[in-house]
Amino acid sequence: MRLLYVACGLEQQGNRSNLERYPEFVSLCERHIADLDTQADRFHAMLDLAFMIDLRRSEQGLKHLFGQLRDGPNLRFGAQRFVPMAVEIARSLRALCHAHDVEDFEAASTLVDQIGRSAIRTGERPPAAGTWNAFIIRLQMQTEFLEQSQRYDDLRIFTIADDYAMRYALAYFLIDAWLLEQRT
Repeated sequence: MRLLYVACGLEQQGNRSNLERYPEFVSLCERHIADLDTQADRFHAMLDLAFMIDLRRSEQGLKHLFGQLRDGPNLRFGAQRFVPMAVEIARSLRALCHAHDVEDFEAASTLVDQIGRSAIRTGERPPAAGTWNAFIIRLQMQTEFLEQSQRYDDLRIFTIADDYAMRYALAYFLIDAWLLEQRT
């Protein structure tokens, strides 16, 4: 998502410092995609075939979007081209999580929706997906999620090892997906 925010908000003042870090974000994205592939290969025997098919389809979408964003930050298409791709990927991943009853999906999804609705003031339109304003709201939603999730046993992190193990990866994805869905 950081690549998307940087590519879509090139002219925005708050985004300028991220331009210098674009290669770092590309490298991080490469590691995430490689990790997803490794984990899918590692656990393929334990996973349902339908889940693996859906996961690989979503993974292909992620790889395609990343291939488009990898060359940035001199991208001229920005939101018009990349946000619809990201929305479709987010929808497919949400559908995958729902269809295959991914652990904590419903609880995290409900909490993210509540936080998102309270983050956007009544009567205000949500910021355009991929913009710097959407990124700021994302950070606010992430902070609020971390605070509120400590009240729920299903979502609580007990040690730094839990956070390091990406215990909140699903919630962070749901926050990004929620923001992407607001403008479609």
